[in-house]
Amino acid sequence: MAFSTPLEICLVAGEASGDVHGAHLALALKSLRSDIVLWGAAGPQMLAAGVDAVVGVEDLAVMGIIDVLGQLPQLSQVFKKLRRLIEQRQPQAVVFIDYPGFNLRLMQDIYDLGITTIYHIPPKIWAHGAKRAAILAEKSYLVTCILPFEEQLLRRKKINAHFIGNPLRDATAAFEPKNARNKNSIALLPGSRRREVEKVFPILIAAFVHLQTKLGTKIMARVPIADTLDANYVRAIGVSAIQSLGLTESWFDKNVSLEKNANYEIMSTTNYAWVCSGTATLETAFFGTPLSLVYITDSITYFLAKTFLKISYVGLVNLCENSEVIPEFIQGAATVENLVAHALEYWHEGAKREQMISTLQKICLKFPINASLNCAKMIINTAHKFNQGVSVKKRLQKLGDFYETK
Repeated sequence: MAFSTPLEICLVAGEASGDVHGAHLALALKSLRSDIVLWGAAGPQMLAAGVDAVVGVEDLAVMGIIDVLGQLPQLSQVFKKLRRLIEQRQPQAVVFIDYPGFNLRLMQDIYDLGITTIYHIPPKIWAHGAKRAAILAEKSYLVTCILPFEEQLLRRKKINAHFIGNPLRDATAAFEPKNARNKNSIALLPGSRRREVEKVFPILIAAFVHLQTKLGTKIMARVPIADTLDANYVRAIGVSAIQSLGLTESWFDKNVSLEKNANYEIMSTTNYAWVCSGTATLETAFFGTPLSLVYITDSITYFLAKTFLKISYVGLVNLCENSEVIPEFIQGAATVENLVAHALEYWHEGAKREQMISTLQKICLKFPINASLNCAKMIINTAHKFNQGVSVKKRLQKLGDFYETK
């Protein structure tokens, strides 16, 4: 594979998680091509990996309808700047990383310029319907996905999709716990956002107290504190929950361990886990730790989700198998009784526990290692395929031929 000029790729990330994925991808691309030039919308992680930031991720990172409306002028300026630079510089490919609200719109414009468009970590079309799938089908050359069930779903929509593995699988595979699994400890993962912690953590604490009573022995609750949270804030919620049960603050401190930067250590060495819905369920599963999913939100958000989401399961573990591998205790089902009953069912060694662990290991094997490297290879191959010294007009013709045969 040879280019007459250095390979130039624009990477567009829009938030902190995309910055992390973009950094891994940038390092993988550089390991394959020493002459590669990388630039785009980048954050500190991508900068450290050698990406020239013509736009900062902080200029794009907004959340919620109110924030978006308030930042529309700024987002519009960033959009126009990126579009103009891409048109001027004509990179061999533009890689859009997650962040669909912004990236899908920009991708449509860039595709119309005749530039190779690639989407890494696509929007969840399995949850949000067909409109986004149609855009991906019509305006992308390649889509690289990080969940195994996505590839087949996307291909049914005539999208050139490939499952490349998941960086979380690589991270968990590389992690070496400092300690052995402790049969007298449980992981409480209340989420990484303040609102999640406020809703979920009190239930987890109450369930922990009840579980300890049912087991008739002292167990330790270990709580990883996300970087997005203040440990004192989480502690205050936990202490309040304990006191509402008639126990003291000192009881909390003796039985609950709040730990910063210890997610994987806790996931891998506890006997069981109650996990707030999100990627943490998948990471816990990769470590083979029996778990259940717990999620509570406000009633309006839950109603809207029930109305518009088109999926049978919420948890990634269950979506990977398309069956209920772990229970999903959501809203009214997230009760102390339900959480404790499931934990007791899988706490001790036995056929049920072994069956769950076996299924979690089976799911783990669905994920190939070296996700970012796998993705980088596909990006370079795609850029090479559609950029062999051809004009924009010819490139568009080649893309038309490609879609007719894919």
